[in-house]
Amino acid sequence: MKKRLFSVLAFFAVVVLQVLLSGAFTYNAEAAAKPAVAKKKVTMYTDSGKYTIELKNVKDNAKITYSSSDKSVVTVKKGVVTAVGEGKATVKVKVKQNKKTYKLKITFTVKKASKSDNDSNSGNNNGKSDADTDYSADAVKKSTENSLFGNERSINNALDSGNTDKLSKDEKALYDKVKKLAKELKGKKEYDTVKNIHDYLVNNIVYPSSWSGTGVHTLNYALNEGVCVCDGYAKAFYFLCKANGIEAFIVGGTASDDRGSESHAWNKVKIDGKWYTIDVTWDDPRSASGETLTYDYFLVTDKDISRSHTWDDTGLPDAYSEDLGIVYVTYKDTKKIEKQEDATEYFKKQAKEFLDKKERGSKLELEFLVISGNEDYMYSLIDIVQSYYASYRCGYSYNFESAGFYGILCQIKLNY
Repeated sequence: MKKRLFSVLAFFAVVVLQVLLSGAFTYNAEAAAKPAVAKKKVTMYTDSGKYTIELKNVKDNAKITYSSSDKSVVTVKKGVVTAVGEGKATVKVKVKQNKKTYKLKITFTVKKASKSDNDSNSGNNNGKSDADTDYSADAVKKSTENSLFGNERSINNALDSGNTDKLSKDEKALYDKVKKLAKELKGKKEYDTVKNIHDYLVNNIVYPSSWSGTGVHTLNYALNEGVCVCDGYAKAFYFLCKANGIEAFIVGGTASDDRGSESHAWNKVKIDGKWYTIDVTWDDPRSASGETLTYDYFLVTDKDISRSHTWDDTGLPDAYSEDLGIVYVTYKDTKKIEKQEDATEYFKKQAKEFLDKKERGSKLELEFLVISGNEDYMYSLIDIVQSYYASYRCGYSYNFESAGFYGILCQIKLNY
């Protein structure tokens, strides 16, 4: 898919000579929410082994107890669930904190493992058993292999088995490229490795403005030519993770921006036992290579990326953690407004209160995210800002940037 129309759009105007002081309007987060489970429904298989329950909003000193409604289906000890036999069971979680008791529950469905689920030498599981997962290995396998060309499947199999005897000369050269580059990008932790891979691909691949043929869809073009479209990015990320022993797979679906919807490909990756979504293509903000990095779609949740991406996630692992995504840290304290009309009213109210005071030498600096914001909305805000100059003769500056699933970051300064 073509990149978004405004991966990073910035407009900046200054009509006064005086330098405006830096600062930002910040939004204080609400008080901590009640304890909750990350997933309310989990599917396991009779050979799935164990599943670790993840809890949200739980303090370190909280007292937590677990129980299973049917130990012939699943057992639970210290938050670790073990599949025993086919059936359904409920795991109850009791959390005591702040002198209150919270009762949570998770429904587990245990199914009999199929032959494909036991095949640890195929697909995208790095030759490992799926004993610690709660999703269909066959579905994950298909999500990746359906997007691979013949020679890429051969390289995939070689990485699984460690045997390169069946590779052609060209395939062996590409295999060696993957192994060499993966070694160079390996970090001390899985997170470091994944970030290194992300940054390398963004800085070393150009998304073409036009193309023909299948070359730009390949791993070869991504790593050797430095030119590819979305599935080339996704394949390169997948193979470099796999060569470093990190589980990942390719997701195929559609993605939408102001220009409409198109077929698209991105990835999911497992870091320290948790799954995350990552779209390297949409984090590459330029049509030319360069040291420009964004992290709008780096290790985000399914919920957030679903604002613009759609896919069939039947049997695939869920990405629901916000602990590693840089975008969450970046905009943690920034005011977030869902609707454009609400954002406009917020800005107009703040600006009018400031300008009506008519205090010479005073300044107003606002920063807020408009989650449904688009290019047209940016121009509408510019018109409003310029109308204040006409009415109040005030100085102003503005800057708008893409903020991934958060929409548009608006930074507006008024100087009276």
